[in-house]
Amino acid sequence: MRHSAIAPFALRIFLALAIVSLHLPLWAQPLSKASVADIEQQLAPTAPATRSLNGTRNLVPQVRSIDLVIQFDSGKASLQDKSKPLLDNLAQAMKGERLKDMKFKVEGHTDAQGSASSNDKLSLERAQTVVHYIQQKQIALDRLMAEGKGFRELLVPDKPQAMENRRVRITTLNSDDAQNAYLVSPAEVQASMGAPVRLSGKAVPVKDAPAIQVTVPVLPGPVKSPTPITVKFLPTAPSNIKPDSFRVLYGSFEIDITKRLLNVAKVTEQGVQVSEAALPNGKHKLLLEVEDTAGRKASRLVEFEVN
Repeated sequence: MRHSAIAPFALRIFLALAIVSLHLPLWAQPLSKASVADIEQQLAPTAPATRSLNGTRNLVPQVRSIDLVIQFDSGKASLQDKSKPLLDNLAQAMKGERLKDMKFKVEGHTDAQGSASSNDKLSLERAQTVVHYIQQKQIALDRLMAEGKGFRELLVPDKPQAMENRRVRITTLNSDDAQNAYLVSPAEVQASMGAPVRLSGKAVPVKDAPAIQVTVPVLPGPVKSPTPITVKFLPTAPSNIKPDSFRVLYGSFEIDITKRLLNVAKVTEQGVQVSEAALPNGKHKLLLEVEDTAGRKASRLVEFEVN
């Protein structure tokens, strides 16, 4: 009799929990497993229909996102093998018919253990690791934007150290966001400005190494975004510049943004030409490096402020 009385009660509790769960968002928790179809379904745009004054139909795609559990080595940005199948599915979904024309922001998120600056740096590096992995799966770099959120946007605010806060969020970019995507993100600027100075640009110059001149924007002086950029390379004869040796390191953390710049820049033996580069407000440091055919490397530290 005791068991028969308990059983209906337990069944009622189970049914109540099941009914409640139906009302919870399907993607409320970060996913450690998701199929290509699951990811496509969550990220594919939905466009609510509205009517303009002339009666035509306007489509306004909503920003979509999905939170993924991506495993890294503790305190590092080294990707663990167990998470690669999930990222493989993500890349496959991005190449699918429903997502192939879209751009995405890859956000790294941490819990609240440790300092804000260290978590900003770690979350950015992890986001960049994911971007790099996806890019190797034939996803164009100009479709991806990495950003480190640290613990500024906790998934479970009342439990700041909960493991659910440690995640990678993939967010779709609408046309305006994609068009105005920064060469470096605002989070990268803030992390760099708050970090100890590491870029010096004061290495001992190499004899007969090429010179690097920045002619646009005119420095020193204020810079408005977006801005054109013109860099000239001046090699010592008879050597020439090796365009594929050009590198750009950003900020105090020396983030390699060469590939990002190459999406909007033309690099030749004569120099670098960018018609328009979007940069967030703040103080910026760029370390430019290039090598000539004799193997001599030149570097130039460029500092400016965008306001």
